[in-house]
Amino acid sequence: MSKSMQDFKGMSFLKKRHKKLDKLNYELETIQGILILGGALIEL
Repeated sequence: MSKSMQDFKGMSFLKKRHKKLDKLNYELETIQGILILGGALIEL
């Protein structure tokens, strides 16, 4: 296997991991937003 092929495989692997991380980050931000809104409603 050539060096560039290895690099390419590594990149696509990282991108797949990145997509999962982005999804997790998005879900965490959504939960955070809901909690902040919930806290604001409780304070009213």
